Amino acid sequence: DGTVRLNGEVVYSFSGGRGVEIDKDIVEVDIPAGESRLIVKVHNRDGMHGFFLRFTELNGDPAEGLEFVPSST
Repeated sequence: DGTVRLNGEVVYSFSGGRGVEIDKDIVEVDIPAGESRLIVKVHNRDGMHGFFLRFTELNGDPAEGLEFVPSST
């Protein structure tokens, strides 16, 4: 299971079990100007767990002008 929230709003969720795979799911999200909070929660059922996350333009080019600051809270 997994959930991604942007500024408190669920923008993606998945229920079930599967392995980690690049670009398995693609979600279109508008990121507002200024500071935003992104929370990713992955539920580990059995064995390994993980996720891939990347920000791109609609054409797949890397998104410009974003700064990522990890937080433990």
